[in-house]
Order: sequence, then C-alpha cells, then structure tokens
Amino acid sequence: MQKKLLVLFVTMLCARSYAQISFEKGYFIDESERKTECLIKNIDWKNNPSEFEYKLSQDGVSKVKTIKTTKEFGITGYSKFIRAHVNIDRSNDERISSLSTTRAPDFHKEELFLKVLIEGKASLYYYEGGNTKRYFFKREDQSEIQPLIFKKYITQNNKIGTNVGYKQQLWDALKCEEISRSTIERLDYTQSSLAKIFIKYNSCTSSEYISYKKGQN
Repeated sequence: MQKKLLVLFVTMLCARSYAQISFEKGYFIDESERKTECLIKNIDWKNNPSEFEYKLSQDGVSKVKTIKTTKEFGITGYSKFIRAHVNIDRSNDERISSLSTTRAPDFHKEELFLKVLIEGKASLYYYEGGNTKRYFFKREDQSEIQPLIFKKYITQNNKIGTNVGYKQQLWDALKCEEISRSTIERLDYTQSSLAKIFIKYNSCTSSEYISYKKGQN
C-alpha cells in the first residue's frame, strides 16, 4: 500500500512539474528590430539563458532562437531579457578556497542575456550563471550598461575582504533628495535591496518605471 502511494505521489509531482512548464504569451525582437508576437516556453530560468524555445501558435512547430539572432525577448507580465555586451567578473564569491587575493574585479567582455529587474530612468539588470551572480545598471543618459562592483577577496592579513564599489557607483549615479549617503551604505548586494533603491530613484525623479517580479509585471 505504501509503495502504491509513493508511486502515485511521484507521478502527481512529475505531472505537476510538467504542467508548470508551458508556452506562454510573449515576444522577441530580432536583429532587424522586428518584433514577433509568439508563445515562449517558460522554464523559469534559474541561470540566464542563451537561447529560448518558441512557437507562433499553440499548434505550431516549436523552434529555437539564440542570443546571436535575438536582441530582446520576454514573457508578458512575467519576465524580460535583453542582449548586452558587458564587462563581467566571474570570480567565485561562494567558496573561500576560490577567492582571489586581488581586490579589483577581473572583468571580461561577454555577450549575455540580462534579466531586466527595474526599467526606467535608471534600470537594474541581473545575471546568474553557475556560481556567478551579478547586477548591472544603466541610466537613460548612458550608452552602456555598467556592472555593479562587488567582489570578495583574501586580504594581506589572510582575512576575507569585500569590495563594495557598487555603493559608490550608486551614490554617484542616483542623485535624489530622498536618497542619502546612509541609505546607500546600508544597501546589500541583493535583488530586493537594489530594486528598492532603483524604485525610489525613479519615483523621486518622477520617472515612469516597470518592476519585473516573478509572476507579475
């Protein structure tokens, strides 16, 4: 009896997981700036994708678009990704044995799909891939997306130090009466903390903005 219940539970769990992965209303923009309305397979990407699966109709043939031919794609009311050439530091901050002895980020230029978190006069982006979790930002008067600097490293005293350059970057970039130096100093390098300061800046400057959160727009 217990074995039958276990099999039934596993079957239901698999069916539920399968049902959650579905093609949902979305779009993509190609190299020629042409926007195509379509259905995109929503697999709730933990790691930022380099490609995605789509169909032009529910009964249509499933196809794949890659970062090489796509400038932007999104699932309506759920998520948005943009292609960008950015400097990224892939230093491993999670394992002490992997920490560098250099305080400065080890930047490399890469072409990535960045997840849009806040879009407005000042926009916030996110990238996750393996052990790399990095945030990026851009003001509307800037031409390039900039990495928000954060890096753990081993000091000369053999202790763990943290380069929190992102705080100075945001202090310089998000000038507003409602944002004080102490507010910036309290910022954590997390999605919730950074998103709040970008929302505050856009609100303070009377800028319309979109906050992309899981499951809602």
